[in-house]
Amino acid sequence: MARYFDRVRNLVPGLRNRENNVPGQGDVTVDMGFEKKEENRKMSIYNPLDPVPKYDFYAKDTWAGRIKKSRPSLDVLRKPPDPDDLSTPPEEDERPKVKLVRFGWVLGVMIRAMLNIWGVIMYLRLPWITSQNGLILTFVIIFMAVTVTTITATSVSAISTNGKVYSGGTYFMISRSLGPELGAPIGLLFSFANALACALHTVGFAETVRDMLKDFKSQMVDDVNDVRIIGAITVCILLCITFAGMSWEAKAQILFFIAIMLSLINYFVGTVIPSSPDKQAVGFFNYRSEVFVANLLPSYRGPDGYFFKQFAIFFPAATGILSGVNICGDLKDPTGGIPKGTLLAILWTTLSYLLIAATCAATVVRDASGNMNDSLALTNFTTHCTGLGCKLGWNFDRCEQNITCPHGLANNFRILTNVSGWGILITIGVFAATLSSALGFLVSAPKIFQCLCKDNIYPYIGFFGKGYGKNNEPLRAYCLAFLLAMAIIMIGNLNMIAPLISNFFLCSYGLINFSCFHASVTQSPGWRPQYHYYSPWSSLFGTVLSFILMFLFTWWAALVTSAVVIFLIGYINYRKPYVNWGSSYQASFYNMALTFSMTLSDVEDHVKNFRPQCLVLTGPPNVRPALVDFAGTFTKNLSLMICGNIIVEDDKSGDPQLGSELLVEWLKKRKIRSFYTSFNADSLREGTSSLMRASGLGKLKPNTLILGYKINWQECRPQSLQDYIDTISEAFDSSYGVIILRMMEALDISDNAHSTANTAAMENLGFEGDEPAICEKDETDQNSDVSDDGSSDQVQTLFQTKQGRKNIDIYWISDDGGLTLLVPYLLTRRNRWKKCKLRVFILGDQETMKEDRKDMKMLLKRFRLEIEDVIIITDVDKAPLAKNIQRFEESITPFRPSEEQTRDIHEVRRLNPWKIFDKDLEAIRPKVERTIRLNEIIKKNSVQAAMIVVSLPVMDVTCPSSLYMAWLESLSFGIHCPVMLIRGNQENVMTFYCHERLRNLIPGLRRPETNNVNGISVNIGERDYGKEQDIRQMSIFNPLDPLPKYEFYAKDTWSGRIKSIRPSLDVLRKLPDPDDLPPPPEKDDQPKVKLVRFGWILGVMIRCMLNIWGVIMFLRLPWITSQAGIILTYVIIFMSVTITTITATSVSAISTNGKVYSGGTYFMISRTLGPELGAPIGLLFAFANALACSLNTVGFAETVRDVMKDNKAQMVDDVNDVRIIGTITICILLCITFAGMSWEAKAQILFFIALLLALANYFVGTLISPSIEKQSVGFFGYQAEIFVDNLLPSFRGKDGSFFRMFSIFFPSATGILSGVNICGDLKDPSGGIPKGTLQAIFWTTLSYLFIAITVASTVVRDASGNVNDSLALNSSIHCSGLGCKFGWNFDRCEQNQTCGYGLANSFQILTTISGSGHLITIGIFAATLSSALGFLVSAPKIFQCLCKDNIYPYIGFFGKGYGKNQEPLRGYLLMFIIALAFILIGDLNTIAPLISNFFLCSYGLINFSCFHATVTKSPGWRPQFRYFSPWASLFAAFLSFILMFLFTWWAALVTFTIVLCLLGYVTYNKPKVNWGTSYQAGFYNMALSFSMSLSNVEDHIKNFRPQCLVLTGPPNIRPALVDFVGTFTKNMSLMICGNIILEDEKSNVPQHSSDLLVDWLNQRKIRSFYTSFNADSLREGTSSLLRASGLGKLKPNTLILGYKMNWQECRPQSLQDYVNTISDAFDSSYGVALLRMMDGLDVTDDLKSSGRSSIDNPAFEADDVTGTKNDENDRHSDISDDGSSDQVRTVFQTKQGRKTIDIYWISDDGGLTVLVPYLLTRRNRWKKCKIRVLILGDQETVKEDRKDMKMLLKRFRLEIDEVIVITDVDKAPLAKNIQRFEESIAPFRLNEELSGDLHELQRLNPWKILNKDLEAIRPKMEKTLRLNEIIKKNSVHAALAVISLPVMDVTCPSSLYMAWLESLSFGIHCPVMLIRGNQENVMTFYCQ
Repeated sequence: MARYFDRVRNLVPGLRNRENNVPGQGDVTVDMGFEKKEENRKMSIYNPLDPVPKYDFYAKDTWAGRIKKSRPSLDVLRKPPDPDDLSTPPEEDERPKVKLVRFGWVLGVMIRAMLNIWGVIMYLRLPWITSQNGLILTFVIIFMAVTVTTITATSVSAISTNGKVYSGGTYFMISRSLGPELGAPIGLLFSFANALACALHTVGFAETVRDMLKDFKSQMVDDVNDVRIIGAITVCILLCITFAGMSWEAKAQILFFIAIMLSLINYFVGTVIPSSPDKQAVGFFNYRSEVFVANLLPSYRGPDGYFFKQFAIFFPAATGILSGVNICGDLKDPTGGIPKGTLLAILWTTLSYLLIAATCAATVVRDASGNMNDSLALTNFTTHCTGLGCKLGWNFDRCEQNITCPHGLANNFRILTNVSGWGILITIGVFAATLSSALGFLVSAPKIFQCLCKDNIYPYIGFFGKGYGKNNEPLRAYCLAFLLAMAIIMIGNLNMIAPLISNFFLCSYGLINFSCFHASVTQSPGWRPQYHYYSPWSSLFGTVLSFILMFLFTWWAALVTSAVVIFLIGYINYRKPYVNWGSSYQASFYNMALTFSMTLSDVEDHVKNFRPQCLVLTGPPNVRPALVDFAGTFTKNLSLMICGNIIVEDDKSGDPQLGSELLVEWLKKRKIRSFYTSFNADSLREGTSSLMRASGLGKLKPNTLILGYKINWQECRPQSLQDYIDTISEAFDSSYGVIILRMMEALDISDNAHSTANTAAMENLGFEGDEPAICEKDETDQNSDVSDDGSSDQVQTLFQTKQGRKNIDIYWISDDGGLTLLVPYLLTRRNRWKKCKLRVFILGDQETMKEDRKDMKMLLKRFRLEIEDVIIITDVDKAPLAKNIQRFEESITPFRPSEEQTRDIHEVRRLNPWKIFDKDLEAIRPKVERTIRLNEIIKKNSVQAAMIVVSLPVMDVTCPSSLYMAWLESLSFGIHCPVMLIRGNQENVMTFYCHERLRNLIPGLRRPETNNVNGISVNIGERDYGKEQDIRQMSIFNPLDPLPKYEFYAKDTWSGRIKSIRPSLDVLRKLPDPDDLPPPPEKDDQPKVKLVRFGWILGVMIRCMLNIWGVIMFLRLPWITSQAGIILTYVIIFMSVTITTITATSVSAISTNGKVYSGGTYFMISRTLGPELGAPIGLLFAFANALACSLNTVGFAETVRDVMKDNKAQMVDDVNDVRIIGTITICILLCITFAGMSWEAKAQILFFIALLLALANYFVGTLISPSIEKQSVGFFGYQAEIFVDNLLPSFRGKDGSFFRMFSIFFPSATGILSGVNICGDLKDPSGGIPKGTLQAIFWTTLSYLFIAITVASTVVRDASGNVNDSLALNSSIHCSGLGCKFGWNFDRCEQNQTCGYGLANSFQILTTISGSGHLITIGIFAATLSSALGFLVSAPKIFQCLCKDNIYPYIGFFGKGYGKNQEPLRGYLLMFIIALAFILIGDLNTIAPLISNFFLCSYGLINFSCFHATVTKSPGWRPQFRYFSPWASLFAAFLSFILMFLFTWWAALVTFTIVLCLLGYVTYNKPKVNWGTSYQAGFYNMALSFSMSLSNVEDHIKNFRPQCLVLTGPPNIRPALVDFVGTFTKNMSLMICGNIILEDEKSNVPQHSSDLLVDWLNQRKIRSFYTSFNADSLREGTSSLLRASGLGKLKPNTLILGYKMNWQECRPQSLQDYVNTISDAFDSSYGVALLRMMDGLDVTDDLKSSGRSSIDNPAFEADDVTGTKNDENDRHSDISDDGSSDQVRTVFQTKQGRKTIDIYWISDDGGLTVLVPYLLTRRNRWKKCKIRVLILGDQETVKEDRKDMKMLLKRFRLEIDEVIVITDVDKAPLAKNIQRFEESIAPFRLNEELSGDLHELQRLNPWKILNKDLEAIRPKMEKTLRLNEIIKKNSVHAALAVISLPVMDVTCPSSLYMAWLESLSFGIHCPVMLIRGNQENVMTFYCQ
């Protein structure tokens, strides 16, 4: 890995190779190159081994003459080695320098780019393009092309100036910016594109030569083959030139450039020379306004005659902009030359293109014959002439009309030759342009391909990467490019090649622009381009424009290109090449992981989204593969898993970094999605406790501890056993769930591993005795749980094999909240376990067995778990076998005390807590006997089980560890399959409700004093256990530990169940006094209200059928059939049914995933996707239902109007009659709804009966022979001719199109949600909705299909209705229509389109067909009224639920309910008004498409809800309805959205606009609701997924970010410190606010402080995590946070803390603790920063004086007090109060203006001292500040030092205002400053004359200062005091002073170090940051 340039090793602390000082700078490992005495001036004033910053520490090569050096590590600085051991400095690089060919920006970039732009298109196609498009559109083409190329040029300029670039051109830049995933495919395509471009220009050259030959009447074969022959010869010559070398190629390019310039001058001169008759004959007339005007507009001709084809042909003219980039390895200064040369080339060539196009259009006509005889002067004006040539004296009409003109702009590609002054120069220019471009592209393609080959991204191409000669020429790649170009030349047609080239180049340009955009938005600190004149958003625009143009040019080529790119990307992602270039693709993983982790922190916990986040105590994971596989099986891609390895301090050995890397690789090979962390501790308990409290990030923190069973507990050391049990106890105390895995063959396979070849088992003595490889087995055990599969270091375990049709037996002995059920269920979701069936065993009595089984089945059904069987264990009270009791007694015998020990029980227990006394044994004996009996039952019932899950007993706090282990042994002994002992934290983790809040799932954030259920705060004593009558409901483990029961999970009492609260872990572990237990809750004696509830038939199926059988079926289905024909009508029906069926399955899945309430579709979407999408759709869906009500009412009104018309009655006119009738009808329907749901239901039954009668009447009517009257209106009974005629469509009128018909029909499918919309009024929504909805769809679909086919088989499209049209009455009239076959002549009305009857004209045709027309009319009334009534009821129900949720303001008024059913009367009135408004439209065909639009949007969201809920894999997603597919739901969602736009695009746009606005409002408003949605679960998935992916991304200097652990204490106490760090980390890097709470001061910290402090951070808009840690000291707590906090690569690498201003007055131990904290950070390879402000950081006194809340922490109390002694000149305060509640305004929240940030870079630390101030200036408040860098130097070398530093900072791409060299630091400081220093250390001096043993005194008082300590530091101190004086003088007006932090020697007393820091930072008025990196490079000036 060292071969990759500038790779960051050890940027994450704890993973460094600390024995080697190797700074990852390149291929060469160098020793510490410390200068000798003669270079002392190059050393810092802090340490003779601490160098000042210099260029040589960051360079990675010596070709520039610089000597590569390496700075000393922190270990060297902290403990200096013996000077004799220091290695000698590296020698000068005396290798002979090779003089390489390097080009400047003019020749290498600008001229080369101009030559490639001035290619074949300019000479041979630009005039022709101008003639086709006209001058205006030609200018549009040029400007669009220039827009793309200019944006691309700015993007490539930014990329090329972001570090040193090497050869490889475009490929190098994209790959090093975006990564190999996108870089390699584009590199391959771009190489191919350059080869094609070479062929294009060669063909252009060949065409010109061919035309010259034709001018001389010479031809070799024919036009095409001549081009091929000439092109082949030409490309061979070009290959020879490239083989001659770059120098010859450059010389050739200069000649070509001169030739082109001469030809252009010649052309422009030619345009002003008066034209001769010969030139006029070919169309050239000099500048003429008539010609100019005629050529302004387009005149497209031929197959290429359209705009985008012309654009595609022109675009290759813009492809030369990257010519300079492509040879960037041969440039002298690529960084400076590429931007300048490329942009100037674009400017000059664009001007030339515009001028050529304009002059051609102003001087040459489009068509000319070239015949001198066409001059009007010769024909004496006798010939009639009308063309443009007539005005110019020429008649070109004949050839124009015959399209045979060979000359003019539109016909002659070589028109520039005719225009120019001397044609031969144009020909030479064409030769120069084409050959120079071809040569340029032939050189570019191999250069790019060579770089790609060297990177070994793709196989089998490395052969072409070999270079030759001093310039490393890619000769083999030249040959390959030559062959490709030769193949393309064989096409022989320039117009065919050009679009292909455009396609490839546009793809490359798009990716270049995307690279720039992506690199900018990832905000990596390494993205610091010197070129600033670019915008990431213009780059994004360039990307989109390029990809759009690709498809507009040649869509098939664009598809092919995209497919190839996707395939190549897929290959690379699969292959995962081992490269690390620090790309923005890698940086984006960090951004996404951090962003989603931060967002997840704002998401409230919910039971539905609970996941067991596991901390697995694996030790080295490869030693316990079964434990790893077990946890990995149910957590993979679902929840967090951390493999924890506790390394005991006494047993540390080996290389921890090497071990970590090997174990992480082992996990990857095993495909375990887990983080790995190791922790050094004194014991297993201590380490596990630290990991439980500190590991993880935000909500990604463990909540479940998993560990292996301690099989050797009887033989191990008693301390080890006690440690093991204390670990479990600690987990319970921390409210963790606990899982213990036991297998017959132990989990620890270290002995097997050591005996296996090629296996690296890394032992950890902290786990050594836990599970030995050989243990006592039951005699009957014949199987092995662990086997070796033969692969290296990978052992096959039981959990990696398919389990088949076995059982997972769950012995749910104690109710723990559901974790005991959840984990086995998650196992069955995996492929290897999905065939296993779950069986649940519970305890019960013989008398209540049926009741117990019924209750448990009901509970499990509500949990939506597929349980094979529920078994009641009734004989657990029987006595166990004697041998088993004897085995228990023998197991505890070694732990029984001797007789002597029984005399002093308390002392013995204190010294030996594992000892078992008689009272302990007697207290537990009844439990153990029942446990032994339970073990016998388990072994009997679960012989064939794949796994056994048993509730884990909770130990009493007084229970000895050995007795508890004996208890567990009795429970799990002798079971052949794996046994999982499991216990949750007594909080619900499963629910059967759609929205129930989860409390306290994250350990450490619990509120143990209350149990909050459904918003009601109840004391923990509210329990119904412990009484005599409930003994049978208690577990065998504890009399207070209840059995599982329904009441623990219910949240209401309406069903008659009494709500119960289970005891907490605290209650179970420490029994309360029985007298203090409150009485059980009283029965709920409130009278029950009988509600109106419907079953699935009446409530769902009939209601849905009525709403589907609406107005469309009776009034529009026949008409649609006539328009679309039977076939397309069936297509419409089946497409509608496809959407509705999939939507029904989706809604069935959602409705069966927990109990649903009123609110229908809104309730389901909002509780599944969240209020963000649920609320907008709820609003729109309520509105859509109101519209549907109006639609059906209008349908009813139309029918009544037609009936009135039949009876010669009319009120006003057709439209107003509909309005009047509709208004009256809707008023009547409103009255019915006001009467209540029971009356509405009765009305629906009557309507249903009427509909069935109407349908039966219709089908009977089709069988009755038609009368004369029926025949006259087109009904002839079943006729094959009619059926055939109606098969195909016959669209008519304004609505005559397929999608218009579809949109009119679709409202008939909107009734499928009618049952869902009143789900609150259903008896069983979960069971009724799926059954009723799907059956309704089935029956109604059949009815639609039968009606469509019967009506189309019996009725003709057109009929007059006039009985006089019978042929029997008019036999002599000619007849040709379909009616003639049946004796009727409808020809006249058909031809006049005046037929009033037939399928196509009469909406009431079903009335005519039926047996009794009145029944059809009644059916129409029933269908329309029932649907209208149903929708009028549905809309208010939905809207009422939305109003009650208070998502939107001002609508709560409509949420009020009335009566026992909470009828939304106000909602009814609102929907009545909306429906009435649309009824006034009066046109059914206008309303229908609008309704389709809204319903399709709702259907799309419902399907997306189902899909999203499934793919988020939340354990709470367990729908009872299994017959759905997430991919079918996704398909239906897309289909719904597509149909929205196909139906009415403008309505779809309006709908989406409204949804987006409502979505934006809800997102901005953030309503305080928590429904456990998939939207919330999605954040967890994304946070976990990106965090895991980030772990696989290697570190790189370019992507280094200071990830900060900030010791803020309570953040609101030190707001300035929080604001300072938050300023430069916000949205860029990790920030963790750490609060160390001292153990003896925990009582002072109020409850819920974590929640309050997180809220405070959110209000302050600080993007930071917060974590608190209980510890004995600041040092201990910080050390634990340094080692354990964070997750994967999201771990701190920089410690930031406030300056301890009261260090002279505080307790010495506190001072020592503070300095030791800094020392530990250095030892852990952390960067360290201290912030000091004149007024201090602690604002506790300010908050208390203002009466505001402050959460104090004694651990930080004395660190930085507010009242400190200030300098006399200090008159300002850094902290001010802005008056807001609990928010103090600090200096870091104000704009700094044009101040300076002064960086005193005293010591080279790798660049962190410079990086942090730079990051500050990227923020708006600091962006105007200028950075000044001040360094130390000598007077003699000031200029050199300044020059070197400026060069270094320029290479770093930092905008530094000034570099100042400090030369007078060696001067003596002022006496008063020395005196102040002496006074500051006086209290800490040790009087050596009066003291005894100095070493012993200093050991006991390490803060004491000896004389030798003072003498050793005095020279440094004097220089430091002098430096302080310089700082105060130079930085009076600075906004911030940044100073290198001295590194203390390990022997330096803490008080002396603080005095050193005080001397350095005293009296500086602005904020001071003392900072020091970890001596590893964090900045670089290289691209890779």
